Amino acid sequence: MLRHCLFPWFDASVSADVLSPCVKVCEFDSSIGLCRGCYRDLDEITLWSQWSLVQKQRVLDRLDARRLRFQPADPA
Repeated sequence: MLRHCLFPWFDASVSADVLSPCVKVCEFDSSIGLCRGCYRDLDEITLWSQWSLVQKQRVLDRLDARRLRFQPADPA
């Protein structure tokens, strides 16, 4: 089930050190526990601005694998 962003007031893209992977397509899919736009979980989204560079980089390092695993297949 898809839901629109749970935190419309929260702008996760604001960070002085590492840019957020947010792509402004906030649809949380509870069946996989991830946002369908950026492929982060709720903790990664809500805590992003509080995390260190190392923590943020760990999240970024996992996103490509998540995207490949959960992104819908191209119908072409």
